[in-house]
Amino acid sequence: MGNNTSAVEGEKSTVEGEKSILVGTMVTARKNQVDGQTAMNSAKQNKSWTGNQRFKEIRQTRTYYHYTNLKDGSKMASDTRIWATGQDGTDASLGQGVYATGLSPLEANRMMVTANNYYDSLRANGMHPQMVNAAMKHEVSEHDFRKALEMIRMSHFWENTECCFAIETDKALTLEVYPEDHGGEGRSVYLVSNDDFEYNF
Repeated sequence: MGNNTSAVEGEKSTVEGEKSILVGTMVTARKNQVDGQTAMNSAKQNKSWTGNQRFKEIRQTRTYYHYTNLKDGSKMASDTRIWATGQDGTDASLGQGVYATGLSPLEANRMMVTANNYYDSLRANGMHPQMVNAAMKHEVSEHDFRKALEMIRMSHFWENTECCFAIETDKALTLEVYPEDHGGEGRSVYLVSNDDFEYNF
């Protein structure tokens, strides 16, 4: 039992060290690119959500993080444009656009970010909601840790946390409260643009 515990703790330490690569320096929007009514209309088309989400507008300068894979991240850095997610995405609670989170790669490991960003998709792939919640908050028990890590690493969502852009913008949208069956109040998801996010370094 002691050896198993040590092995799990070792794996947890390894996960703690798995951070996403930050692409370049801080990026800022070329123009204000998010509109609440546009997002609301788009969100109503997503069959994974009720269409009755209550939106909350953030109107102060904050830093958000958009995570992606290295291949796409390199292309988006060359284009100075972050690509939008379609409105039909399982996790697209705010409709079509560019999504980001408040989880910094300096503070959150990739397991936490993947569970936060792809909560609904992981559940749709068969991961128990209690386990996704625990992974998102990094509160996975020894019993569930290996299973949670294996399921998340095996999903194609894992590679979408290889790197990230730090985005500074003065307007973003989120939900007033995420329903418990979509991650609850601990989930950190923001919409920073209704379309591709054009930025300056």
